[in-house]
Amino acid sequence: MVNDSVVIRTDGSDKIGVGHIMRSLSLAQELKMEGYNVVFATVPYKDWVIEKIQEENFRIEKLKIQSNEGLKLDIVSTEKILRSFNAKWLIMDNYYFDYSYQKFFKDSGYFLLNIDDTAKTKFCSHIIVNHGIQAKKLSYRTETHTKLLLGPKYALLRREFLNDKRKSKDITSIKKLLIYLGGGKVKEILKVIDAVCSNYSWLNIKIMTGGSDEWVSQIRNYVKKYQNRIEVLCNIISMNSYYKWADLVICVSGSSILEMCYYGLIGITGAVSDNQYLISKELNRQGIYRSVGWYKDCSSNKIRRTLNELIKNSELRRKMSFRAFNLVDENGVKRIVEIMRNIENGKDKNSK
Repeated sequence: MVNDSVVIRTDGSDKIGVGHIMRSLSLAQELKMEGYNVVFATVPYKDWVIEKIQEENFRIEKLKIQSNEGLKLDIVSTEKILRSFNAKWLIMDNYYFDYSYQKFFKDSGYFLLNIDDTAKTKFCSHIIVNHGIQAKKLSYRTETHTKLLLGPKYALLRREFLNDKRKSKDITSIKKLLIYLGGGKVKEILKVIDAVCSNYSWLNIKIMTGGSDEWVSQIRNYVKKYQNRIEVLCNIISMNSYYKWADLVICVSGSSILEMCYYGLIGITGAVSDNQYLISKELNRQGIYRSVGWYKDCSSNKIRRTLNELIKNSELRRKMSFRAFNLVDENGVKRIVEIMRNIENGKDKNSK
């Protein structure tokens, strides 16, 4: 058993959702299995998110940092946590941990790992993990020692998926549709709802959403006009049963799309943020999903045409599902932790 400590610095919010916390949780679960003591350092977001981390028996250090206070207070607070737990590793997953933030902790002697999906800042971390299908097309600015772990080979899947027996999906007929745009823009979600519900009265539809209570309330009130044909699910963490339930999905190209691919669930994807746009383009290019581009620019007619194509062409669905199912395996987090251990033990000569 290792019994070394790892601090994971990550946050969630109405703007960025909970994806950063959820993918960090997958790595935390594997580290715990390998004997590491894992501590989450986070600015409290929603009670159910904190409860999910606590259910896994991880310690949570709640930070009292406002977004307008900059990185200085964040550095002071995080360093205090690292020292109090005598941690060796700092794992970071948020968009504002820039080069200066990383360099402070690197110079202080910590091993660093960034979970990233944009490549917008320069990195000095020992490891960068980007499990997106588009990751190898990004231009990362790094130090010579930085190890890039890019692509679905390093998929960050939680135990609820890895412990679940999966099998290739039978989608010979389409009866159940899942709509999952995360905590995205309400306007885009309502557009998708109208595009589907105005034409496909025979579909059993579930909508999963997150974001603010106001967003969820708007969606629940809006779907009432469809006379209980739609079930709205809010802040769902255990997603695997819904991925197995659905025949097709309409979704954004966030981290959760690799979870869907794991079960062979395919459908329509698109973007509500820059990083999602690149992922959706690559999924479309590889014939795994049909991309409609930016949801804000996409017409209801385009969504209907794309859905019609998928519903009518069973052979197309079969090929897409086969590619999705084989894109992701069960060993992504294991590969990451093995590389962390090699660097920690000095077995990776390029990492200093």
